[in-house]
Amino acid sequence: AAGGHDRCVSLHEVCERPAFPDASETGRELPDVDLVRRARCKGHSSTITSVDWSGDSCSLRSTCRGYEILHFSSPSGRQAVGDFRDAEWREWTSPLGFQ
Repeated sequence: AAGGHDRCVSLHEVCERPAFPDASETGRELPDVDLVRRARCKGHSSTITSVDWSGDSCSLRSTCRGYEILHFSSPSGRQAVGDFRDAEWREWTSPLGFQ
């Protein structure tokens, strides 16, 4: 997931890419993965400042400079409504939340 100045969080999937046939001849290391955007999480009023994944990777929370905290479902990117006070998070980068 990646958040930015467009006030959205983009959900990406890492996909393997076939190796280039001439890669070994050029001597350059070429990346063998692509990032494919699967969803855009919309709803913030300002620039995204943090994104945290739930422990089961089924939801994420994001915060913005407008001091909003929003929750989204993965992989759909739809805004999730519910009680997230007792949710387990893999990381805690958000300046907002319930602890």
